[in-house]
Amino acid sequence: MKQLTITVLSLFFVGVGTLWSQFCVQPGSVVITRPDNPGLNPNGPYCSGEHIEVCFSIPYFNLGGSGNDDGPNWSQAIIPRLGDGWDRSLSDFSSVNIGAFSWFDEGEVDYNFNSTKFRLYINSEGLLEMCHDDEPGCDNDPFIAANDILPGGWFAVSNGSAGCASNGDPDESWGFPQAPGSLTTISGCVDLYAKGTMANCSAYENLDYDFSIYVLTHRETGCWTSSWCGQAYPPIALQNEVSCECLGSPVSGNNDCPQDLTYNAAIFNSGNYEASNSIEILSSMVPNPNDVFMRAGTAISLNAGFEVFLGANYEAVIDDCGQ
Repeated sequence: MKQLTITVLSLFFVGVGTLWSQFCVQPGSVVITRPDNPGLNPNGPYCSGEHIEVCFSIPYFNLGGSGNDDGPNWSQAIIPRLGDGWDRSLSDFSSVNIGAFSWFDEGEVDYNFNSTKFRLYINSEGLLEMCHDDEPGCDNDPFIAANDILPGGWFAVSNGSAGCASNGDPDESWGFPQAPGSLTTISGCVDLYAKGTMANCSAYENLDYDFSIYVLTHRETGCWTSSWCGQAYPPIALQNEVSCECLGSPVSGNNDCPQDLTYNAAIFNSGNYEASNSIEILSSMVPNPNDVFMRAGTAISLNAGFEVFLGANYEAVIDDCGQ
């Protein structure tokens, strides 16, 4: 399966040593896989209805006790932002494994003070989202104010000192314990599902398929009241797209007999094709879209321009030897 590893840098990146002297959150990296279309470019463009997996890794440096701060700057919140092209109802965020971080829904946690970097907005589905001021398109919405509720996210909860209720509520707790001057890595994998199907792709092609992750400290969301790390940047900020032309390379019949090939998405040129397994191809064939079912040992002859769009539950395995 092809994978793409991306290191996501920031406008603030001026050298790792400089970053660590100012900010806790470091530039993150992601690995993207395409379970529905493992042979296609992990970086997209993706297909309508496609499932992708984004695995992220974010270094977090606790400045507390390192000469730059007077207390622990523990991470507490990991908040994702999904563009409206992703079908949030299919992503089970509550089951995502990020170690000590657990999912809390929108409105369960609030922000502690007036931000000069993070903004809030309501997306097209009526859900609360946040964005970072340095991201494209994030300059027309209001900054987060003290006591504003936050979107859903993963939060770490630990017992705080006097003045903290330490009752399991992130607002009344400290974050993920981390030794002063130490570096840890926050990592997890998120399943994303593009809206629509290839049959109605044009209605979804121009939606927002961006995906960002923000890491907040327990000074921003918890009951730690001393100093903290500055709001640096989104450690993960991906700009994705869905295309109705998300197909693989053209495939021709009448080739020399290769071993069986798997086509998860392709444009089949005219020629003769033999099914080596019993398969179902979800197809769009001009001028009349139809599902085509091929049994093992049978053959079909295709006209030029036959397009195959596959869903998550189907895999086309054909032997493209000539008849």
